[in-house]
Amino acid sequence: ENLLRAKRRFEKLNHQRLRLLPRALALGVLSGLMAVAFARTMDAGETLRLAFLVFAHRFGNWGIALSILFSVTAVCLAVWLVRYFAPAAAGSGIPHLKGVLLGYRSMNWRRLLSVKFVSGVIGVTGGLTLGREGPTVQMGGALGRMLGNYSPGDSVEQRTLIAAGAGAGLSAVFNAPLAGVIFVLAELQGNFSPPTLFAALIASLTADVL
Repeated sequence: ENLLRAKRRFEKLNHQRLRLLPRALALGVLSGLMAVAFARTMDAGETLRLAFLVFAHRFGNWGIALSILFSVTAVCLAVWLVRYFAPAAAGSGIPHLKGVLLGYRSMNWRRLLSVKFVSGVIGVTGGLTLGREGPTVQMGGALGRMLGNYSPGDSVEQRTLIAAGAGAGLSAVFNAPLAGVIFVLAELQGNFSPPTLFAALIASLTADVL
């Protein structure tokens, strides 16, 4: 009887892995592309800001006022986008993801993904000091929610994809797939279930390759 129970458990686990594999691969691809696009766009925003400062420097004191106006306008626009369209995009985003995985918070992945990306780039262009870790992790989680919504699976698998997407985002931004997996297991999920480990590993490795 114990042997039969173990066989059924193995078959169930194997079935979960086969169902998660294509989604974890797709999630790794999407998270990797998102991380690259976010990094490149932030670099372009930084270049634009520096070019504008050089241009404004020609006008002396008026140039200083123009630079301040440019920064204030960009920062206010970024804050407005977050406040009125996706309040969950505020801050690093990691506490929000933990709240989603624990069932305390909801996630509108469309608004979160677009507002986090656009407001982050605008904020950097305006001169804010922003890191890539938190935004990329949260946007990776949003991509996981997207795949979970458009593919069959229960709520447990949907949460697994959200966590795996967060790990894939971290893996891509730091070129550290093992750190992405450990982050998912220790920080977000708090458990070492085989499906979560499998999905996080596949997604993180794929995102790192991209």
